[in-house]
Amino acid sequence: MPYTALAMPVSRRHFAPGQLQFITSSTYRRTMLFDSHRFRCDFVEVLRQFRREAGFLLVGWVLMPEHFHLLIKPEPAESTSRLMQDLNYMHNNPVKRGLVHSPEEWPWSSFRFYYLNDSSLLSMDKLV
Repeated sequence: MPYTALAMPVSRRHFAPGQLQFITSSTYRRTMLFDSHRFRCDFVEVLRQFRREAGFLLVGWVLMPEHFHLLIKPEPAESTSRLMQDLNYMHNNPVKRGLVHSPEEWPWSSFRFYYLNDSSLLSMDKLV
């Protein structure tokens, strides 16, 4: 019997207007690109510019040595119950990875904004 390649179903995400979007991405071959302070600062600046140009609300973020997570809201609308779940996951990621002992020690996330009231690196858009 000859081998026949089966077409795999394409999974598409549909986001309703105002829905929060959790975005995660890794560097090529999980290279530790963001171990560099310079690249971390460049990432923050590019995120700041992209946020301004695209007009989305930035609700949470974390930058790890080889990947990042963003929680964004592209249109005005009510928040969802997953907001706190996603924020807690992102903020505890550096702790789980053993990079720090507590989230407040990792400056490259929105934890400092929400829990320490520190927007010195990047401020967040608060959902009401």
